[in-house]
Amino acid sequence: MKKPLNKVHKILIVDDHPIFCLGMAELINKATDLVVCGSESTASKAWDAIKKHKPDLVIVDISLKESNGINLVEEIKQEYPDLPALVLSMYDESLYAERALFSGARGYIMKQKAIGQVVEAVRKVLAGEVYASQKIKDKVFNRLVSSGKHDDKSSLN
Repeated sequence: MKKPLNKVHKILIVDDHPIFCLGMAELINKATDLVVCGSESTASKAWDAIKKHKPDLVIVDISLKESNGINLVEEIKQEYPDLPALVLSMYDESLYAERALFSGARGYIMKQKAIGQVVEAVRKVLAGEVYASQKIKDKVFNRLVSSGKHDDKSSLN
């Protein structure tokens, strides 16, 4: 189900690079429909911020000092199944994007591309869509198709 984008959505950033967080917050805050409600450097601080600010979306870096972002995304999905996460990483998408998406992230974006794409990615995820490069979408789709698993009760019969 797609959510309407007619309100100001609160975004929480979880990244242990303060300068990157400041730049990302400035970029997001320029959008009239988005506002950064907090920025945390660790998973434990992120939990406190989620409870306090009740964000509409969490942007999570894959590399965190105390843990990793993929584990945090999995934990968020367990505790807050309706809270979408967008994973941001300096690592090439071919290394971690599939893993992030299968852990429950609703999107994956590389930091090198974040400046030009983060607002678009945030809006897509908030609208209930998945944000990933076409390369990753094709890879995940091909993996599903080639897995051989199918539902015999498909409406395509």
